[in-house]
Amino acid sequence: MGRSWTECVAIFEARLGRPLPPAFEQSFWARAEAALRAELRPVPAIHEALARISTPTCVASSGRLDKMRITLGLTGLWDRFEGRIFSAADVPRAKPWPDLFLHAAGMRVLGYAARTDAALLARAGAEVFSDMRALPELLSPGADSSPGTNG
Repeated sequence: MGRSWTECVAIFEARLGRPLPPAFEQSFWARAEAALRAELRPVPAIHEALARISTPTCVASSGRLDKMRITLGLTGLWDRFEGRIFSAADVPRAKPWPDLFLHAAGMRVLGYAARTDAALLARAGAEVFSDMRALPELLSPGADSSPGTNG
């Protein structure tokens, strides 16, 4: 998670000690899409949390735009963010570099750590949280929202 496709391929090939087969990417994405369609569910409380946020929001992801169209569509979030969805493909350097976040909105970085190592997110400069119900308070007017803060 949190890596561009190019970075993932480099890791795969380094671990295998050889290049991936030519059809690997197409096969991988076909299987990934099938798995997403069968198993993906929204993060608990995400719709309720987003409904309580009055500040501008967007999605900034290392994921491919076509994958985000599937994931956000399946979870009922595509329409909410349409026109404000940014991919690592939009910038020269993907996460953990801040380029994507700065391109998206010059924003601070919040790291959702329900299934990700909280310490790793914190070391990368994120304000870490693990319960989606905390998101509205993190984005409230009293929270630190100056551009560039923590990432």
